[in-house]
Amino acid sequence: MPVEYLVVAGGGGGGRATVSSGVGCSGGGAGGVRDSFTDAATLTLTIAGGPYTVTVGTGGAGGATSGGSGSVGLLSSISGVVANPGGGGSNATGTAGGDGGSGGGGVGGVAAAANGTAGAGVAGQGNAGGLGFGASATTQRSSGGGGGAGAVGGAGATGATAGVGGAGRAVFGNTYGGGGGGASGTTTGASGGAGGGGAGQIGGTTKNAGVDGTANTGGGGGAVGSGTTTFVGGNGGSGVVVIRALTSSGFACTGGTKTTVGAYDYYTFTASGTLTVTNNGNSAVTQGTMMPMFG
Repeated sequence: MPVEYLVVAGGGGGGRATVSSGVGCSGGGAGGVRDSFTDAATLTLTIAGGPYTVTVGTGGAGGATSGGSGSVGLLSSISGVVANPGGGGSNATGTAGGDGGSGGGGVGGVAAAANGTAGAGVAGQGNAGGLGFGASATTQRSSGGGGGAGAVGGAGATGATAGVGGAGRAVFGNTYGGGGGGASGTTTGASGGAGGGGAGQIGGTTKNAGVDGTANTGGGGGAVGSGTTTFVGGNGGSGVVVIRALTSSGFACTGGTKTTVGAYDYYTFTASGTLTVTNNGNSAVTQGTMMPMFG
Protein backbone atom coordinates (compact mmCIF):
# COMPACT_ATOMS: atom_id res chain seq x y z
CA MET A 1 0.00 0.00 0.00
CA PRO A 2 1.64 3.30 -1.10
CA VAL A 3 1.83 6.29 1.23
CA GLU A 4 2.31 9.93 0.32
CA TYR A 5 4.41 12.86 1.48
CA LEU A 6 4.73 16.62 1.71
CA VAL A 7 8.05 18.43 2.20
CA VAL A 8 8.08 22.22 2.68
CA ALA A 9 11.22 24.33 3.20
CA GLY A 10 11.61 27.50 5.24
CA GLY A 11 10.47 30.74 3.62
CA GLY A 12 12.71 33.72 2.87
CA GLY A 13 12.70 36.86 5.01
CA GLY A 14 11.22 40.14 3.80
CA GLY A 15 13.48 43.08 2.94
CA ARG A 16 13.82 46.39 4.78
CA ALA A 17 14.15 49.64 2.87
CA THR A 18 16.72 52.33 3.43
CA VAL A 19 15.51 55.02 5.82
CA SER A 20 13.86 57.97 4.02
CA SER A 21 14.82 56.68 0.59
CA GLY A 22 11.28 56.67 -0.75
CA VAL A 23 12.03 53.21 -2.16
CA GLY A 24 10.00 50.20 -1.13
CA CYS A 25 11.34 46.71 -0.61
CA SER A 26 10.17 43.29 -1.58
CA GLY A 27 8.55 40.28 0.05
CA GLY A 28 10.40 37.05 0.75
CA GLY A 29 9.87 34.03 -1.46
CA ALA A 30 8.10 30.98 -0.10
CA GLY A 31 9.98 27.83 0.77
CA GLY A 32 9.86 25.16 -1.91
CA VAL A 33 6.95 22.71 -1.75
CA ARG A 34 7.50 19.07 -2.76
CA ASP A 35 4.64 16.56 -2.74
CA SER A 36 3.91 13.16 -4.17
CA PHE A 37 1.30 14.50 -6.59
CA THR A 38 3.24 17.33 -8.25
CA ASP A 39 6.43 15.23 -8.55
CA ALA A 40 4.68 12.11 -9.84
CA ALA A 41 6.60 11.90 -13.11
CA THR A 42 10.09 12.49 -11.77
CA LEU A 43 10.73 10.55 -8.57
CA THR A 44 9.78 7.43 -6.64
CA LEU A 45 10.85 7.14 -3.01
CA THR A 46 10.50 3.96 -0.97
CA ILE A 47 10.94 3.75 2.79
CA ALA A 48 11.12 0.65 4.95
CA GLY A 49 12.70 0.20 8.35
CA GLY A 50 14.95 3.18 8.94
CA PRO A 51 15.79 5.29 10.81
CA TYR A 52 15.45 8.19 8.38
CA THR A 53 16.63 11.69 9.15
CA VAL A 54 13.87 14.29 8.70
CA THR A 55 15.08 17.86 8.29
CA VAL A 56 12.65 20.75 8.73
CA GLY A 57 14.07 24.11 7.66
CA THR A 58 13.63 27.33 9.59
CA GLY A 59 12.58 30.57 7.94
CA GLY A 60 15.08 33.24 6.93
CA ALA A 61 15.41 36.41 9.00
CA GLY A 62 13.85 39.62 7.75
CA GLY A 63 16.06 42.60 6.93
CA ALA A 64 17.03 44.10 10.30
CA THR A 65 19.09 47.17 9.39
CA SER A 66 18.46 50.10 7.08
CA GLY A 67 18.70 48.71 3.57
CA GLY A 68 18.92 45.10 4.80
CA SER A 69 17.90 42.24 2.52
CA GLY A 70 15.90 39.32 3.83
CA SER A 71 17.82 36.11 4.40
CA VAL A 72 17.23 32.86 2.59
CA GLY A 73 15.42 30.13 4.55
CA LEU A 74 16.75 26.61 5.18
CA LEU A 75 15.93 23.45 3.24
CA SER A 76 13.70 20.58 4.35
CA SER A 77 14.20 16.94 3.37
CA ILE A 78 13.45 13.28 3.94
CA SER A 79 15.46 10.46 2.35
CA GLY A 80 16.50 12.28 -0.81
CA VAL A 81 13.39 14.41 -1.31
CA VAL A 82 14.68 17.96 -0.84
CA ALA A 83 12.68 21.20 -0.84
CA ASN A 84 14.74 24.33 -1.59
CA PRO A 85 14.49 27.29 0.79
CA GLY A 86 12.74 30.52 -0.15
CA GLY A 87 14.74 33.46 -1.48
CA GLY A 88 15.08 36.63 0.56
CA GLY A 89 13.29 39.88 -0.24
CA SER A 90 15.36 42.67 -1.77
CA ASN A 91 16.19 45.95 -0.12
CA ALA A 92 17.63 48.66 -2.33
CA THR A 93 17.39 50.45 -5.65
CA GLY A 94 17.33 48.03 -8.55
CA THR A 95 18.54 45.07 -6.50
CA ALA A 96 17.31 41.60 -7.46
CA GLY A 97 15.31 39.42 -5.13
CA GLY A 98 16.96 36.23 -3.95
CA ASP A 99 16.57 32.95 -5.84
CA GLY A 100 15.06 29.98 -4.02
CA GLY A 101 12.26 27.44 -3.92
CA SER A 102 10.24 30.54 -4.73
CA GLY A 103 12.06 33.80 -5.46
CA GLY A 104 12.00 37.08 -3.56
CA GLY A 105 10.41 40.09 -5.24
CA GLY A 106 12.22 42.88 -7.08
CA VAL A 107 12.55 46.51 -5.94
CA GLY A 108 11.32 49.61 -7.76
CA GLY A 109 14.19 52.04 -8.20
CA VAL A 110 14.61 55.80 -8.61
CA ALA A 111 14.21 55.83 -12.38
CA ALA A 112 11.65 54.34 -14.70
CA ALA A 113 14.19 51.84 -16.00
CA ALA A 114 15.20 50.67 -12.52
CA ASN A 115 12.68 47.86 -12.20
CA GLY A 116 14.66 45.47 -10.04
CA THR A 117 14.53 41.89 -11.21
CA ALA A 118 12.82 39.25 -9.13
CA GLY A 119 14.39 36.10 -7.78
CA ALA A 120 13.77 32.87 -9.67
CA GLY A 121 11.91 29.85 -8.31
CA VAL A 122 12.63 26.13 -8.75
CA ALA A 123 10.41 24.31 -11.25
CA GLY A 124 7.95 22.04 -9.48
CA GLN A 125 8.58 23.71 -6.12
CA GLY A 126 7.67 27.36 -6.56
CA ASN A 127 7.64 30.46 -8.70
CA ALA A 128 9.49 33.71 -9.30
CA GLY A 129 8.89 36.86 -7.30
CA GLY A 130 7.15 39.90 -8.77
CA LEU A 131 8.96 42.77 -10.52
CA GLY A 132 9.37 46.16 -8.92
CA PHE A 133 8.09 49.40 -10.46
CA GLY A 134 10.66 52.16 -10.81
CA ALA A 135 9.91 55.86 -11.09
CA SER A 136 11.61 59.21 -10.51
CA ALA A 137 8.86 60.30 -8.08
CA THR A 138 8.93 58.70 -4.64
CA THR A 139 5.12 58.50 -4.65
CA GLN A 140 5.22 56.14 -7.62
CA ARG A 141 7.86 53.57 -6.64
CA SER A 142 6.85 50.14 -5.44
CA SER A 143 8.21 46.63 -5.08
CA GLY A 144 7.11 43.12 -5.91
CA GLY A 145 5.76 40.35 -3.74
CA GLY A 146 7.60 37.11 -3.12
CA GLY A 147 6.81 34.12 -5.29
CA GLY A 148 4.54 31.38 -3.99
CA ALA A 149 4.37 27.63 -4.57
CA GLY A 150 1.26 28.09 -6.72
CA ALA A 151 1.75 31.49 -8.39
CA VAL A 152 4.26 34.19 -9.32
CA GLY A 153 4.51 37.12 -6.91
CA GLY A 154 2.53 40.22 -7.78
CA ALA A 155 4.37 43.03 -9.54
CA GLY A 156 4.64 46.54 -8.16
CA ALA A 157 2.63 49.19 -9.99
CA THR A 158 2.43 52.93 -10.38
CA GLY A 159 0.91 54.93 -7.55
CA ALA A 160 3.13 53.14 -5.03
CA THR A 161 1.04 49.98 -5.25
CA ALA A 162 3.16 47.11 -3.96
CA GLY A 163 2.86 43.56 -5.28
CA VAL A 164 1.04 40.88 -3.31
CA GLY A 165 2.69 37.61 -2.38
CA GLY A 166 2.15 34.71 -4.75
CA ALA A 167 -0.42 32.13 -3.68
CA GLY A 168 0.67 28.80 -2.26
CA ARG A 169 -0.30 25.24 -3.17
CA ALA A 170 -3.01 23.09 -1.59
CA VAL A 171 -1.87 19.68 -0.36
CA PHE A 172 -3.66 17.36 2.08
CA GLY A 173 -6.41 19.91 2.60
CA ASN A 174 -4.15 22.80 3.65
CA THR A 175 -2.28 25.50 1.70
CA TYR A 176 1.49 25.90 1.94
CA GLY A 177 4.14 28.18 0.48
CA GLY A 178 2.56 31.64 0.16
CA GLY A 179 4.89 34.49 -0.81
CA GLY A 180 5.50 37.57 1.35
CA GLY A 181 3.86 40.86 0.43
CA GLY A 182 5.90 43.78 -0.88
CA ALA A 183 5.97 47.39 0.35
CA SER A 184 6.01 50.73 -1.43
CA GLY A 185 8.27 53.58 -0.43
CA THR A 186 5.54 55.82 0.90
CA THR A 187 1.99 54.60 1.30
CA THR A 188 1.09 50.92 1.12
CA GLY A 189 2.03 47.40 2.03
CA ALA A 190 0.59 44.40 0.19
CA SER A 191 -1.01 41.25 1.50
CA GLY A 192 0.87 37.97 1.73
CA GLY A 193 -0.05 35.03 -0.44
CA ALA A 194 -2.49 32.35 0.72
CA GLY A 195 -0.47 29.65 2.42
CA GLY A 196 1.23 31.58 5.19
CA GLY A 197 2.78 34.56 3.41
CA GLY A 198 3.32 37.60 5.66
CA ALA A 199 1.92 41.01 4.70
CA GLY A 200 4.13 43.95 3.77
CA GLN A 201 4.04 47.11 5.89
CA ILE A 202 5.06 50.75 5.68
CA GLY A 203 7.75 52.06 8.01
CA GLY A 204 7.42 55.03 10.32
CA THR A 205 6.78 55.56 13.99
CA THR A 206 3.06 54.81 13.71
CA LYS A 207 3.38 51.77 11.46
CA ASN A 208 4.46 48.16 11.86
CA ALA A 209 7.18 45.66 11.09
CA GLY A 210 6.75 43.32 8.13
CA VAL A 211 4.56 40.38 9.12
CA ASP A 212 6.28 37.04 9.67
CA GLY A 213 5.42 34.08 7.48
CA THR A 214 3.24 31.55 9.30
CA ALA A 215 5.10 28.78 11.10
CA ASN A 216 5.16 25.38 9.39
CA THR A 217 3.83 26.68 6.07
CA GLY A 218 7.07 27.92 4.48
CA GLY A 219 5.45 31.33 3.93
CA GLY A 220 7.67 34.25 2.93
CA GLY A 221 8.14 37.23 5.24
CA GLY A 222 6.50 40.56 4.48
CA ALA A 223 8.59 43.62 3.55
CA VAL A 224 8.77 46.90 5.44
CA GLY A 225 9.06 50.24 3.62
CA SER A 226 11.21 53.27 4.26
CA GLY A 227 10.77 56.01 6.86
CA THR A 228 11.68 54.04 9.97
CA THR A 229 14.65 53.35 12.18
CA THR A 230 12.84 50.73 14.23
CA PHE A 231 10.82 48.23 12.27
CA VAL A 232 12.22 45.23 10.39
CA GLY A 233 11.24 42.90 7.60
CA GLY A 234 9.13 39.87 8.48
CA ASN A 235 10.84 36.53 9.11
CA GLY A 236 10.07 33.62 6.83
CA GLY A 237 7.85 30.83 8.15
CA SER A 238 9.39 27.48 9.07
CA GLY A 239 8.78 24.39 6.95
CA VAL A 240 7.12 21.05 7.62
CA VAL A 241 7.35 17.37 6.58
CA VAL A 242 4.23 15.18 6.48
CA ILE A 243 3.81 11.48 5.70
CA ARG A 244 0.27 10.23 4.93
CA ALA A 245 -1.02 6.65 4.73
CA LEU A 246 -4.39 4.96 4.62
CA THR A 247 -5.23 3.80 8.13
CA SER A 248 -6.42 0.51 6.70
CA SER A 249 -2.97 -0.19 5.23
CA GLY A 250 -1.45 -1.02 8.61
CA PHE A 251 1.50 1.30 7.98
CA ALA A 252 2.97 2.73 11.19
CA CYS A 253 6.08 4.66 12.20
CA THR A 254 7.61 6.50 15.12
CA GLY A 255 8.59 10.14 14.94
CA GLY A 256 6.55 13.25 14.35
CA THR A 257 3.00 13.74 15.59
CA LYS A 258 0.36 11.24 14.48
CA THR A 259 -3.19 12.34 13.71
CA THR A 260 -6.04 10.52 11.98
CA VAL A 261 -8.41 12.41 9.69
CA GLY A 262 -11.01 10.47 7.78
CA ALA A 263 -9.43 7.40 6.21
CA TYR A 264 -5.83 8.60 6.62
CA ASP A 265 -3.08 8.68 9.23
CA TYR A 266 -0.77 11.70 9.14
CA TYR A 267 2.73 11.81 10.65
CA THR A 268 3.74 15.47 10.90
CA PHE A 269 7.22 16.83 11.65
CA THR A 270 7.21 20.52 12.61
CA ALA A 271 10.88 20.31 13.61
CA SER A 272 13.76 18.09 12.56
CA GLY A 273 13.68 14.53 13.88
CA THR A 274 13.88 10.84 12.99
CA LEU A 275 11.34 8.55 11.33
CA THR A 276 11.46 4.80 11.90
CA VAL A 277 8.96 2.44 10.25
CA THR A 278 7.50 -0.05 12.75
CA ASN A 279 5.00 -1.70 10.38
CA ASN A 280 5.59 -1.53 6.65
CA GLY A 281 1.99 -2.47 5.89
CA ASN A 282 3.13 -3.28 2.35
CA SER A 283 4.12 0.38 2.12
CA ALA A 284 6.24 2.59 -0.08
CA VAL A 285 6.48 6.33 -0.14
CA THR A 286 5.91 6.84 -3.82
CA GLN A 287 5.09 9.57 -6.29
CA GLY A 288 2.30 9.12 -8.77
CA THR A 289 -0.19 7.64 -6.30
CA MET A 290 -3.67 8.60 -7.43
CA MET A 291 -5.14 9.31 -4.02
CA PRO A 292 -7.22 12.44 -3.41
CA MET A 293 -5.11 15.51 -2.67
CA PHE A 294 -7.60 16.64 -0.04
CA GLY A 295 -8.73 14.52 2.88
